Amino acid sequence: MGLSRSRPSDTLLDLLRAAGRRGHSARSLVTAGDLFGLTENTVRVTLSRLMGRGLIESPSRGRYR
Repeated sequence: MGLSRSRPSDTLLDLLRAAGRRGHSARSLVTAGDLFGLTENTVRVTLSRLMGRGLIESPSRGRYR
Protein backbone atom coordinates (compact mmCIF):
# COMPACT_ATOMS: atom_id res chain seq x y z
CA MET A 1 0.00 0.00 0.00
CA GLY A 2 1.39 3.39 -0.96
CA LEU A 3 1.49 6.47 1.20
CA SER A 4 -1.30 8.86 0.22
CA ARG A 5 -0.14 12.33 -0.70
CA SER A 6 -2.01 15.41 0.41
CA ARG A 7 -2.34 18.49 -1.69
CA PRO A 8 -0.05 21.34 -0.60
CA SER A 9 -3.11 23.41 0.29
CA ASP A 10 -4.40 20.70 2.64
CA THR A 11 -1.03 20.45 4.36
CA LEU A 12 -0.71 24.21 4.87
CA LEU A 13 -4.30 24.59 6.05
CA ASP A 14 -3.75 21.81 8.60
CA LEU A 15 -0.59 23.52 9.88
CA LEU A 16 -2.37 26.85 10.17
CA ARG A 17 -5.41 25.34 11.89
CA ALA A 18 -3.12 23.74 14.47
CA ALA A 19 -1.50 27.13 15.18
CA GLY A 20 -4.81 28.82 15.92
CA ARG A 21 -5.05 32.62 16.02
CA ARG A 22 -1.31 33.18 16.37
CA GLY A 23 -0.64 31.65 12.93
CA HIS A 24 2.79 30.98 11.45
CA SER A 25 5.47 32.95 9.70
CA ALA A 26 6.11 32.22 6.05
CA ARG A 27 9.59 31.01 7.02
CA SER A 28 8.22 28.47 9.51
CA LEU A 29 5.70 27.23 6.94
CA VAL A 30 8.49 26.80 4.37
CA THR A 31 10.52 24.83 6.94
CA ALA A 32 7.53 22.67 7.86
CA GLY A 33 6.63 22.21 4.19
CA ASP A 34 10.09 20.83 3.56
CA LEU A 35 9.32 18.02 6.02
CA PHE A 36 6.34 17.14 3.81
CA GLY A 37 8.35 17.31 0.59
CA LEU A 38 7.11 20.75 -0.46
CA THR A 39 9.52 23.20 -2.05
CA GLU A 40 9.77 26.80 -0.88
CA ASN A 41 8.18 27.95 -4.12
CA THR A 42 5.26 25.53 -3.72
CA VAL A 43 4.60 26.78 -0.18
CA ARG A 44 4.74 30.45 -1.19
CA VAL A 45 2.52 29.97 -4.26
CA THR A 46 0.04 27.92 -2.24
CA LEU A 47 -0.11 30.61 0.47
CA SER A 48 -0.82 33.21 -2.19
CA ARG A 49 -3.59 31.10 -3.71
CA LEU A 50 -5.16 30.39 -0.31
CA MET A 51 -5.15 34.14 0.39
CA GLY A 52 -6.76 34.78 -2.98
CA ARG A 53 -9.51 32.30 -2.15
CA GLY A 54 -10.10 33.95 1.23
CA LEU A 55 -9.21 30.81 3.17
CA ILE A 56 -6.37 32.37 5.15
CA GLU A 57 -5.36 35.87 6.16
CA SER A 58 -2.14 37.74 6.66
CA PRO A 59 -2.38 40.01 9.72
CA SER A 60 1.14 41.31 9.05
CA ARG A 61 3.81 40.96 6.41
CA GLY A 62 5.08 37.37 6.19
CA ARG A 63 2.62 36.04 8.78
CA TYR A 64 -0.41 33.85 8.02
CA ARG A 65 -3.38 32.46 9.91
